[in-house]
Amino acid sequence: MKRFKTTAILLMLLSCLAATAGANVKVRTLVSILGEEVIHVEGIGIVTGLNGTGDKSQGAVKSLQVYLEKNNMALSVADLESKNVALVRVDAEIPPFIRPGQIVDVRVTALNDASSLEGGVLLNTMLSPMPGGEIYARASGRINVGGGTKDSVHATSGRISASSEGGAQILIAIATEVVENDNQVRLNLNRRSFPDAASIARRINTDEGTNPYLSVQLGFSEEEGRKVAWALDAGQVLVEIPPAMRNKKVEYISELLDLDVAVSRPARVLINRQTGTVVITGEVRVDPVVISHRSLTVTVAAEQSRGEVTGRDVYRLDNNQPRSVVELEGHDTTQNLRNLINTLNAMGVTSRDLIVILEKLKGVGVLHAELIME
Repeated sequence: MKRFKTTAILLMLLSCLAATAGANVKVRTLVSILGEEVIHVEGIGIVTGLNGTGDKSQGAVKSLQVYLEKNNMALSVADLESKNVALVRVDAEIPPFIRPGQIVDVRVTALNDASSLEGGVLLNTMLSPMPGGEIYARASGRINVGGGTKDSVHATSGRISASSEGGAQILIAIATEVVENDNQVRLNLNRRSFPDAASIARRINTDEGTNPYLSVQLGFSEEEGRKVAWALDAGQVLVEIPPAMRNKKVEYISELLDLDVAVSRPARVLINRQTGTVVITGEVRVDPVVISHRSLTVTVAAEQSRGEVTGRDVYRLDNNQPRSVVELEGHDTTQNLRNLINTLNAMGVTSRDLIVILEKLKGVGVLHAELIME
């Protein structure tokens, strides 16, 4: 069985562990504003210009016939018979605050048995949020398949990048309301967290730029002072725009989103078995434990005297091969995990074995982190 190399993976682990459990980040990276959601639109279209790689059935040809009839061109199915057309699903994402006439990227996917969309051109296709609904955009253009790789001729999906020659052009004005009638803004947390919601509200309330009441309050505290932000639950923070800023809503929201706030980092270990990749975030703790795996024994020990790491050969296995026992002392377990990984790397442990060890640590309850398998 092929053995995975450990160097790159352990470098990734150590870079993650070097980060503190809590970090100051911009509010804008943690939230989205209620009302600025992306709108997904889609439709069914026809791709032409394929070099014999289109649909084998007549569905696409019949659709092309109907399309041509609408453009005052009457041709029979027999006249159009070829493998140069394909029925496709077309979809796009319309971002907030976009205006009519602007263009966004488009994704195109074959619906039937076309073997490739390489070289194809999408005819005008109307896009809406739901079948039979209002038309939001019109898509067309040449399809880019597979980024020009050697396998692109077999690809049945591709993209049309937004440009003057293609993409989905917005046809209607799409209202984006982020400020409610009572001058309130709701911040939806990207990752639901009670501590983070409370930290964001506290930061907004204690900054003079976002809470002008601070300038007229002495000895402000969140318990006694006037607030402009409230953490409603783990997923949302409500902000009331102060009267003095209601004529400058854009500036106020911009300043609010630009605040630095200390947030928690969940203890997580993400493992991809196929690639052997392991990513660790947050403060991952390891309780005292003895690990025995193959010819390796590792002891994670908590002692009050000191928090040093020692390693030594203590006895030999059969065939005179040394067996290493490593003692990791001290109960500040984030540092211990880093030392454990350093030690395993020095001993030549593969990423596959490292994954097994992490799973066992989680299984016996000494690895305090959420384990996510991919």
